[in-house]
Amino acid sequence: MGGFLHTRERGYAIKDIAKKLGLLYFGSVDHRNDDHEVIRGLTVSTTHKDRHYAVGSYDGYDIALVDRYDTNVIGRTKEKHNWAILQVTLHPDVMLPHIFVLPHDRTQRFQHLFLGLRQLQVIHGLTQQDYHAEFTQRYNMYAAGHQAPDVEQIITSDIARGIAARFWPHAIEIRDDKLFIYLTEHRLSQTVLGGSIEAALWLAETLDKKED
Repeated sequence: MGGFLHTRERGYAIKDIAKKLGLLYFGSVDHRNDDHEVIRGLTVSTTHKDRHYAVGSYDGYDIALVDRYDTNVIGRTKEKHNWAILQVTLHPDVMLPHIFVLPHDRTQRFQHLFLGLRQLQVIHGLTQQDYHAEFTQRYNMYAAGHQAPDVEQIITSDIARGIAARFWPHAIEIRDDKLFIYLTEHRLSQTVLGGSIEAALWLAETLDKKED
C-alpha cells in the first residue's frame, strides 16, 4: 500500500506541473508498444517502467517528464531504482560530447549504469579549468578522457558553479542533443519539479548560446 501511495503522490506532482506548464499528460506508457518518444539517457533499459509521462513545449524548448522505475540484479542482490527524469531537447549547432554530472552522495544510485560505459571517467584532473570548490565538493563530472578539452569549453568554471548552485542534489546528463535531469528524491512536489525545470531551461539556453 505504501508503494502505491508513494507512486500516486509522485504522479500528482507531475500531473500538476504538467497542467501548469501546458504539457500533455499520458500517465503510464509502455516503451515497447506505445507511440511516444522514449526518454533515453543512461537509465533507459529493456526492463524499465515509465509512469506519469508528460510532454510538450515550454519557453521555446521541447520538454518531457517521466517517473521511471527499474530493477537490476547483481549476483543474488536485487536493487530497485526510481528516478523522476526531465528531458530538454537542445538546439546545438554541433553534436555535444556525452557528459554526466553526478552528485557525490548519489553515486550508488547510478554506478550500475556505468558498467557498460567504461569510456566515461572523472575528468576534473584532465582539464585546465579551475573549477570552484562549490562544484567539486558536490559533483564529479564524467566524460570520455579524450573529450576533456571539449568538455571544459562547454562546462566552464562559471557554468559549473551555476550547476552547483541551481541543481544540487540532482544529476545531469548531456547526450547527443538532449539534456537530462535526474531527480532521486522519494517525495516530489511542484516546487521541486518547478525549480528543476527552471534550472534546466537556464542550462539549455546557456549551452545553446555557447554554440551560436
